[in-house]
Amino acid sequence: MRALLSKAYRVSSDIAAWGSAGFPLSAMREQRLAICAQCPQYQARRRTCSVCGCFMPVKASIATSSCPEDRWSNLTTAEPGAYQKHCDC
Repeated sequence: MRALLSKAYRVSSDIAAWGSAGFPLSAMREQRLAICAQCPQYQARRRTCSVCGCFMPVKASIATSSCPEDRWSNLTTAEPGAYQKHCDC
């Protein structure tokens, strides 16, 4: 139960950060997923991370998300065009 609550808290924190940034989508989704595919924590059959429990095709799309193993840190989102605005709001 504790693990489930912890996961729910992490997901809600990620969604809140994503929303406050304007719901940007990552232009680096495919790069992030390629990194995940090489990670021993990645569960390919379920396409989830065994550390955070997230469904990685979705998490990799969210520009404000990060890898719990810090494997995405070599990718920079500070470059122009790194974020794609999800809507015109």
